[in-house]
Amino acid sequence: MPRFSLLLSLAALLTACQQAPAPTALPLIDFSSSPPIAVNASEIRVVENYRSPLQAPHVEHLFPTPPIAAIKRWSEQRLRAAGSKGILEIVVDDASVIEKKLPKTEGMRGFFTDDQAERYDARINVTLRLYSGERAVSDAEGNVSVIRARSINEKATVVERERFFHQMLTDMMQQFDSEAKTRLSQYFSPYLVR
Repeated sequence: MPRFSLLLSLAALLTACQQAPAPTALPLIDFSSSPPIAVNASEIRVVENYRSPLQAPHVEHLFPTPPIAAIKRWSEQRLRAAGSKGILEIVVDDASVIEKKLPKTEGMRGFFTDDQAERYDARINVTLRLYSGERAVSDAEGNVSVIRARSINEKATVVERERFFHQMLTDMMQQFDSEAKTRLSQYFSPYLVR
């Protein structure tokens, strides 16, 4: 009997020491499949006017890739400084995601209902400004704004929530890339290197 207890204790100890399987890594939000846009400027600079409060109801810092990091990656991969002077500024005025708790179905009906637990209101607002260095004001300027609102089921797991955040930001950045390219063509045409 003592031998059986020892084996049982050892089995329980080994089971407790096992690590949970690692979650599947999410792909990077990447823009390298499109050629970079060459701008007649010697420097491309990201200016972070938006600072996350890092507390509720803000949740952008909980994203696998925070929006501000995705914007920086976009500027590194989609823009190329191809001039001898001037600065292209990517001014991030907003890169927030706000979580809002949603009401749950009450009573007996609520027991059998899978409600949407939270809604996430995400906003990216960026101003592109080019300074040629010949005057104090910008020579070209364009604004890109992307907004999304999505909700998630109350039974979503941690892994499902991470995938949800990742997909939400991926969709936003695809739209951001498309709109930024349009703004550059509209307002920065004399400063684009073909």
